[in-house]
Amino acid sequence: MLTLFAQRQQGHIWIDGATSWQTMDPADDFILDGGAFVFDGLLLGLDIRADAERLANTYLPTGGVERYELFARYYLGRTARWSPYLELGFGALSNQGSYRTLRPALGLEGRLAPGVFGRVALGYEYTDDYQVYTLEVGSSVGFNDWSDKDRIPSLLRGGQWLINSHLASVSMLSDTISPDGIYGSARINVGYLLRDNLLLDMDVRAVRQSLPNIQAEPDRRARYTATADVGLQLLPLRRSNFINPYLGVGGTYGYTVEESLRTEAVDLPQQDTSGVSPYAVAGTYIHISDRITVRADVRWYATQSYSPLESPWQFMLGTMFRFGRLPLRSRP
Repeated sequence: MLTLFAQRQQGHIWIDGATSWQTMDPADDFILDGGAFVFDGLLLGLDIRADAERLANTYLPTGGVERYELFARYYLGRTARWSPYLELGFGALSNQGSYRTLRPALGLEGRLAPGVFGRVALGYEYTDDYQVYTLEVGSSVGFNDWSDKDRIPSLLRGGQWLINSHLASVSMLSDTISPDGIYGSARINVGYLLRDNLLLDMDVRAVRQSLPNIQAEPDRRARYTATADVGLQLLPLRRSNFINPYLGVGGTYGYTVEESLRTEAVDLPQQDTSGVSPYAVAGTYIHISDRITVRADVRWYATQSYSPLESPWQFMLGTMFRFGRLPLRSRP
């Protein structure tokens, strides 16, 4: 059996909760962020972010951004429940050119449950052309951080909660071109099991982007997008420890508004749209442990008049954490 704080020992694996692949408005991106402890308290990792709308609107005015980074993180309190850490990353960013990046960061990470860690981090990223200040509030997955008896996940049970593993991030760009290069996103995705096979799914997302205005360069505009999904999911495999496929239906409300950021620019009217749409979803939960779940699903929206996203299909792959009382395990 592992000790309480064995998650920072040599050989253990760490995966950031932002690791995901999604085509979910308003942020389409692929993120792979993880590493391994090469010594007790010292983590070496790789952070890959490709085609991320967040990066495109934070760093540069056009899309198709790819970012690759190697980083080292040292935990100052290797045996404490909550430990501050120092981090240094070095990488490259490509869009219509290549940029080398250097990123020091300071963070605080704490153990919430076996394999589940909360995290707050402040970062500063530097290149020859710009500087980016970031604030992140999220979580991470620590593999090897549960005892042998926890390696077979327990059954889903009414009264439990499933919570998305990445909560919020804010980035602020500083250069001579972009007077207001602030990107911010927040998300609350919660599922509550009304019964062992019936889940209430609630997903609220908000994003603030800076983007150039084609009609009045060099004016920049801010786009605020908020969406809220509420639906029900039916899980037919009630006695499955590892996989729970589901089908569901629900409704979504979306609101988007754009406004000018510069008073000396041409006076353009504020643009806003909103709308309501039903949706259908099919997917599966794959349980890694009692507390860690991988979620993959495909959603179809009947209309998206409130959104700049053209396709009615959306795909998401990411992690969720399970909280609440745990039932007895199923018999083999």
